[in-house]
Amino acid sequence: MSIRFLMSLTVLPPLIDQPSEEQTLVKQDIPCDILNPVRPATDIKTLGISEQQLYWYGETYKQREVITYPNGIAWMGPIGFEKIIMDPMNEPTDYLTWFFSHPLKNGEFQPVKFNLRCDGSFNQKAGGKLIQYHTAYLVAQLYQLLQQSVDLNTTVGTLYAKPLQKVTVLELWTYGASNRQSKVPIQFDSQFHRRPEEFERMVNGICKALGQTAVFPIYSNDNSPTA
Repeated sequence: MSIRFLMSLTVLPPLIDQPSEEQTLVKQDIPCDILNPVRPATDIKTLGISEQQLYWYGETYKQREVITYPNGIAWMGPIGFEKIIMDPMNEPTDYLTWFFSHPLKNGEFQPVKFNLRCDGSFNQKAGGKLIQYHTAYLVAQLYQLLQQSVDLNTTVGTLYAKPLQKVTVLELWTYGASNRQSKVPIQFDSQFHRRPEEFERMVNGICKALGQTAVFPIYSNDNSPTA
């Protein structure tokens, strides 16, 4: 006598529900500019100073756009610095480049770089080399704002090139709480702030506050205060 055992197999449900046709993910098309990225064109505008006047660079020096005082240039953060070498007279010359944004009337922002000569020249009264007056004056004002705990990356103001008898003063005006502009207060000492070591200390102090690499060498005894 044979006994047959009938075994019924239970079909277990899948661990994960199979998606219905409506739930199936749709393949997204990836834009070609992501698959084949191309570096955007640099549209940074260059600002310079010559003959006691600010000017926008043109295709040639004669095609520059001069900004005559008391007209100025609106500027705002974020800002930054870079030291470069240019050869305007076929002679390598040190320049400090100040980067900022220039607000436009249409609500957009124009990236700007301002090339400031900083190679200095011998001053008989000081008995040594002094940095160009306009460059040192501008840096001293930014450093003064830093000492007042002003966030330079969110500051908005206007830059003016005020011509004096022998020098040009690059004045910085900033907006206050009352939405009115006022000149950055500073006690500028030409024989002190234009000294290369003091000038470099101020620039490096600003760079440190901005979170960027120092532009000039840092010496072991340089304890530049920052905000």
